[in-house]
Amino acid sequence: MIDLIINGKEAVLPKEFSFEYIAENRAFTEADDYSLNIELPLAGCPQNIGIFGHINRFDSDTDTIVYTCEIRALNFYRYGSLTITDISENSIKVQFLGDKSAQNFLSTFDDIYINELNLGSPNSIAHNSFPRNYRNGFDSGAEYVVLPWCNNASGIIQNDIVGGCEWAYTEAFTPAAQMYLLHLTEYICEQLGYKWDFSEWYDSCYRHLIVCNALPLSWKQPDFAKALPRWSVTEFFEQLGLFLYGEFDINHDKKTISFSFYRNIALNYPIVKLDNILNEISVEISKETCSYRDSRVLKYANNGAVTEHFYACDWYISQFKDKAVSLDKMESLMDRAREIYLKLDGQTPPNSLYYVAEYDCYFILSWRSATGISVPSDIGYVTQDGNSYHIVPINRFAPSHTDEDAEEDEIKIVPVPIEFTDESHQFCIFLNPGAEEIESSEVKTIPEIQLAEGDKSKTSTYENIYVGFWEPDFFELIEPPYPHPLVDYHYFQNILYYHHYDNTLCLRNNPLRQSVHNIDGKTKYTIKFLSTELPNPRSVFVIEGKKYLCESISTTFTHNGMSDVHKGVFYRIID
Repeated sequence: MIDLIINGKEAVLPKEFSFEYIAENRAFTEADDYSLNIELPLAGCPQNIGIFGHINRFDSDTDTIVYTCEIRALNFYRYGSLTITDISENSIKVQFLGDKSAQNFLSTFDDIYINELNLGSPNSIAHNSFPRNYRNGFDSGAEYVVLPWCNNASGIIQNDIVGGCEWAYTEAFTPAAQMYLLHLTEYICEQLGYKWDFSEWYDSCYRHLIVCNALPLSWKQPDFAKALPRWSVTEFFEQLGLFLYGEFDINHDKKTISFSFYRNIALNYPIVKLDNILNEISVEISKETCSYRDSRVLKYANNGAVTEHFYACDWYISQFKDKAVSLDKMESLMDRAREIYLKLDGQTPPNSLYYVAEYDCYFILSWRSATGISVPSDIGYVTQDGNSYHIVPINRFAPSHTDEDAEEDEIKIVPVPIEFTDESHQFCIFLNPGAEEIESSEVKTIPEIQLAEGDKSKTSTYENIYVGFWEPDFFELIEPPYPHPLVDYHYFQNILYYHHYDNTLCLRNNPLRQSVHNIDGKTKYTIKFLSTELPNPRSVFVIEGKKYLCESISTTFTHNGMSDVHKGVFYRIID
């Protein structure tokens, strides 16, 4: 027997009743369970008319109508949404959508833009207050921090400080601040009227990420939302899932949003052993890699950094790695760099590529301009012409892996550019809001400034969200002139001092982005099997002694309930 409960009412099924049901693994298809068309009678059926009303009238807008639905059968229960696919005078065709499938179908968030939400703004700061008081960590309860950043279009430092301990302003100002990404996401949920569960995120290092998007002080637009890209809420959560390497489950019926990391999800599903295999196994070998999540190539969008060409350069590593100077420890590289510097006497450093096994990372030596800076020559890392000598990690933000046959996903939540300024100020956040600002003594009111800028409600200053880790304890002993977030393990204060940070935004060799299962994504197995239950396609399957991941399982429902014959699409695990 099978029951179809729609909006709490049992639907009447036709005499000749059957439909196909597909359970997909969202790690392959970004969808969950769904049915093909289910045809239900309307003419002469008061029970179904009581559910759907006179929906076959010409003025009924069926595209926006969604019902709750339960499918009940022996050893089977699913709760989800029901949508209308077709209507005639005598019948109605509907489709069941479960979880992620319903989330994909519903356009609830498609027309809501994050840069139009009310996400708050930072408080005004007294000019004689201490900058250190506005750099508190996430674990201290801070919602945002105030760090210096440089407008690359004008060269003007925002939230500027002098001497490391004073604001560079003579009166109170509203800063262009950086909100913690987790809090920003919570505020978005709050504006939507949805409850959230981000406990896994809270327990990870990603809680320390700050959003560095900000607008110049002279624009007088301190609202956090104004500096965000014009993304729909749907796109925001899609991008956030790619970036965090996890899933956001959005339940529009219950108005809840929850998050889990892929790795935790994969480890929580049981192993299913399939014994009753029918003699219908087909094997298909493709030139292209399947769409399994861990087989797809993830890559960052261009973050606009001046040194962006250092970020992703697989081609360079491929050409020169055989000639690289291989070292076991980072300290060995530091010693080598100091020795080379003492012999250079201001000349260009050797054209060597260095590999440090301790961190599985490649480095080069580079001069960086510091024009007009006067530094005593005995410091040992500044040449006579004012240029400074740096150890530079390369290829740190390369794509997750290389596979010309795999599909690609571009992540638009990117590491914030941290660029070298000069020896006095060292490193700083660099952003390009796309317009120069003019420092002027002319006093303008806020309406004057806003009118001069024009209508920006349907545009955005930035196309990406720029992020980095901020943990103030890391800088307690270093105290750089311009405190800034970190995006990788490696922090070189100069060639004299190296500091290791515990977290990274790298897409490779990142413990939080490690795949649980690797598969042969070019060999697809279609297997029929017998089971009185429909296995969860996200499980690991053992078939004839081999382990597989499942892309989808399809079955058939009739008046008698669910068929015992199922067909699955599988890929072999090659761990």
